[in-house]
Amino acid sequence: MSQSVRGVLSRQEIIQRLDLIEDEGLLYAEILDYLSNYQNVFRVSIMRPDQNNCLRVVAARGISTRAWQTVSLKIGQGLAGYVWKNGQDIFVENTAACPDYQKFYPPDKKNIPAEKIWVWPIKFQNSVLAIINLHGVAPADIADMPLLSRLWGLALKRIQQQLNYDALTGLWRRELGQKKLEEMLERAIFFKFSLGILLFDIDHFKKFNDTYGHLAGDAVLSSLGKIVRKNLRPGDLALRYGGEEFLIAIARSSEYAICAVGERLRKIVAAAPVIYQKQNLAVTISLGATVSGRKNCSISQLIQRADEALYVSKNNGRNRLTFLPYPG
Repeated sequence: MSQSVRGVLSRQEIIQRLDLIEDEGLLYAEILDYLSNYQNVFRVSIMRPDQNNCLRVVAARGISTRAWQTVSLKIGQGLAGYVWKNGQDIFVENTAACPDYQKFYPPDKKNIPAEKIWVWPIKFQNSVLAIINLHGVAPADIADMPLLSRLWGLALKRIQQQLNYDALTGLWRRELGQKKLEEMLERAIFFKFSLGILLFDIDHFKKFNDTYGHLAGDAVLSSLGKIVRKNLRPGDLALRYGGEEFLIAIARSSEYAICAVGERLRKIVAAAPVIYQKQNLAVTISLGATVSGRKNCSISQLIQRADEALYVSKNNGRNRLTFLPYPG
């Protein structure tokens, strides 16, 4: 039996509505609509960290545009910053008597509104994803808030993962993975350790699409993604770099370590045919590897060197790994 939310929408109905949403902004609009239409909350805002890790309002209802566009809180600052840092909701009976709330207003403002406010974290498991500020609301007014925030957190996490990860392989998308790669190289340079890059693609991938159809190609990509995810170590980074091209970055690596990872992966893929429409599709990969040296380099230079190694493998019969040291 579905769990009822104030007798208006069942839990299943809320989930069905949320499952249709694939955009973060539309999810925030759905949350605001639900609160105003079903819970009579007419002043509400949702906050997320910006690129400087400061909490900013990303959606609001019943609050002036000037007010929510100028608010910026460091983590731990103000009510929202406290809730983000600690992961626990907080209720204030009188905002006019709350020093943290007064930080939103200039020192010469005398008529600070006296109202209730309930600040709640939207979480996935133990991670805070967003903050929701409910003005004029007490905990007793929305008894189902724990359920609602849990469902919103699940939806928000799903949407964020869809943006970050490739749908077929479950690996990082190239655009966001590129930033992660640059961060890994920066750490390697700062702490003076090597970064290994393993670049590989599926041998004769086009034949799967041409012979069996694009769904067969998708099955091959999905299978390889699962193998890569299963064999990643903590701290490794894997992304779908192109159509049938993949990249793995390994911190604190060496020629021996990166080649061991690549050879192990090559053998696992070759020994695991993809079953598609009751047929076993034999899959192999060609790999190129490199490791950063003492000379500073960019991530694009490292990838270029791994790409050169990959082409050596492809020109020498495929289904093999080639290592080329980075110059210097």
